[in-house]
Amino acid sequence: MPDTVTALRVALDGKVTEYELGDTRRDQAKVIARALLDTPQVVVELDSPGRTSIVVFAGLHRAQRLPNLYAAVIQTEMAFDCELVHGPVVFAGITADGHLTSLPAEVDALIRHTLRPDHLAGIPVLVHLPL
Repeated sequence: MPDTVTALRVALDGKVTEYELGDTRRDQAKVIARALLDTPQVVVELDSPGRTSIVVFAGLHRAQRLPNLYAAVIQTEMAFDCELVHGPVVFAGITADGHLTSLPAEVDALIRHTLRPDHLAGIPVLVHLPL
């Protein structure tokens, strides 16, 4: 039995949710679309020669949503250019031939550690109040 392929969703409030992606590209696309509540689009890809690369998915219609500052924090923690995205995002691993895979263990741990509720307690949160 193959290993389960998982991805992590980071919501606008910093909550991390793990999703089991499934085995086929079609199943994976459906799970990511449900996690984002939108058509998924790759917004960032961090190439890591010799190991699993990291891909960040956001919704196609993300411009109408609030910025995801927590995803920006994760991107800067992973030491790559921060692409400010709006709405929830999904972090996953991707192989050189374009197949989705689970995040490397150290990246999964970094996301979960950085966005722990007790760790976020000292980080100010922006509140958007419509006029």
